[in-house]
This record gives sequence, C-alpha cells and structure tokens, in this order.
Amino acid sequence: MRYYLKKARKEAGLTQAEIAKKVGIARTSYTNIELGIKNPSFDVATKIKRVLRVNNDDIFLNINVPKGNKNSNYKNSKGSDLMKVAIVKTTISRKKLMTGEFTPDSEEIIGYEEVDEEEFYRPLVQFLYPKIKKFIEEEKNGVGGIQANKE
Repeated sequence: MRYYLKKARKEAGLTQAEIAKKVGIARTSYTNIELGIKNPSFDVATKIKRVLRVNNDDIFLNINVPKGNKNSNYKNSKGSDLMKVAIVKTTISRKKLMTGEFTPDSEEIIGYEEVDEEEFYRPLVQFLYPKIKKFIEEEKNGVGGIQANKE
C-alpha cells in the first residue's frame, strides 16, 4: 500500500498532515496507514479516497505489483506475480438478510493477504471461459448471442 498511497498523495500535492486533517484523523494515524502498519476502516479509506480524488480502490485493495518488478518479495517460488488483496469484515443486519437485501451496514478492512495472481483469478476464468466460448460460437452460427429473458 505504501507506494500507491504515497504516490497518490504526492500527485495531489498534499502532505500527510493535510490529508490527516481533512480526513479527521491524527497525522501519525495517517502515516501508519500510508506505511502499511495500520489498516484504515472503511470510512477512513473512503474519506482518504475522496481527499485524494481517487475513484478506484487500487490504493487500498487490489495492489498489483507491475510485471517485471525485480522485487522478489512480489513473486512466488514459480515466478508468478503476487497481488495484495484486502480482507474485509462486512456487517449486514439480520433484518436485511431475512428480506433478501445484501447491502452492507458497515465494512472494515481488517487485513491484507498476498496471493498468487493466477491462482486468485483461476476459478473465475474456469467459470467464464466455457460460457464465453459458447457465446462466440453461437454468435458465429447466428444461433444465440445475447437474448432477453422470456420469463
């Protein structure tokens, strides 16, 4: 997180103290977040993104190390790229769950874990590839493609 958050702060032309003040936290708390020592709550992370005018979660969540980075800490034993993903604690009230609503009441980043990028995305690729392949074949044959649900 350190590199991306610091880079976004520098690009915004702000000091750690200025961001901390705008977010409503102590400068030392912000410094610890930027250094990766402390994980921000969901609310604090959202405020930091607003102050930095960052629309995506890359500075906190899916932190990919650029390919070709010579830092071996971001490669596994097979040489695959590692990425850092957030572990998010989500709270949803029982009342919402009983009515089928899954909008979180609160979210908090409680930690980060380095995972193999290929292993992380493999289930998604295994799920989508056959569907995409079928879709393309149907498009070629003029059979299927995108169809409205007739229910």
